[in-house]
Amino acid sequence: TTRGGSKKGNGGAGINSQSSSNCVIGQEVVGTSILGRGNVISNNAEDGIFILSGTDYIIGGNFVGVDAIGSADHGNGGHGIRTTGTGHEIGQIRGPAPELETGNQIRHNGGDGVHIGGTSTLLANDISVNDDNGMWLSGPDSIVGNSYDHSRNTVRANAGDGIQITDLSDITGLELRNSWIYDNLGRGVYVNNGNQINL
Repeated sequence: TTRGGSKKGNGGAGINSQSSSNCVIGQEVVGTSILGRGNVISNNAEDGIFILSGTDYIIGGNFVGVDAIGSADHGNGGHGIRTTGTGHEIGQIRGPAPELETGNQIRHNGGDGVHIGGTSTLLANDISVNDDNGMWLSGPDSIVGNSYDHSRNTVRANAGDGIQITDLSDITGLELRNSWIYDNLGRGVYVNNGNQINL
């Protein structure tokens, strides 16, 4: 896990945080400013980022599985970003100004691009060319995209489904909006055992 370059990875996850809250990994939009710098989180043996039982994380502006310009394949062995817990923001925007967005580039990882067990909001991310699904979602009230064009998640060319929504029996409130989902080897969106999901 490095800033500004691609080095040899770690034997476990790039970032592993447990039972914590209100943490920022990379960039955060505050008012009309973007604070912090994104990280290069690549070449790790397990997940790029693994958040276990956390709340209210912001994960923005990171290069997960690629180099610092988002082009070279430096995939992590597991999922790109994996979270449990609630209230996470994976990529941020603030209002209609396109310069106020901090999406992540999540590519070339050995599992899912993003693997969510819990509740998260995902905005303005590029989730491409991962070895399993682009997104795997299992939890209530997650939001993927919103009405602004620059909130769009691009989910393309993944080896599994673009977005897989699963094990959501009797859980409501998951919304999928304004996303580009194409060229995945599996289904674009697959819903298994869901209830009142808005696509």
